[in-house]
Amino acid sequence: MNEKYFLVNGASVLLRDTVQILKNHEVEYLILGGWSPYLLNKGELGHPGTKDVDILLRSARSPGEIEVLIQAFIDNGFMQSAKHPFQLLKSINIGGHEFVFNVDLLHPTCFGEEGEMFVDHLVFPIHESESM
Repeated sequence: MNEKYFLVNGASVLLRDTVQILKNHEVEYLILGGWSPYLLNKGELGHPGTKDVDILLRSARSPGEIEVLIQAFIDNGFMQSAKHPFQLLKSINIGGHEFVFNVDLLHPTCFGEEGEMFVDHLVFPIHESESM
């Protein structure tokens, strides 16, 4: 029997794992982006096609503020992104293939006129390069 595998299954696993970690740490949050219509509708609605999870955290305006939460993500198989210091990655196996999905950590001031768009919550344990 040929089983069918879909990337959206991995995205659903990412959302489930992310929400569980947030609930375990009693963090105030909103899920934004492509998941919103899917989560807010009660009727039949297919997967929105998004493959990442955008989290708006009430308390995440300054570096170090969510250090315990980030460690919980890392302890649950997530890893730091080398590209974005506000992003966590998770490798999920779908049909025998590994795919990397991302979670973006956002804060309320990133949507206003003042303040930085993103806060660098992740501190790399190594230097980016010899000159940096």
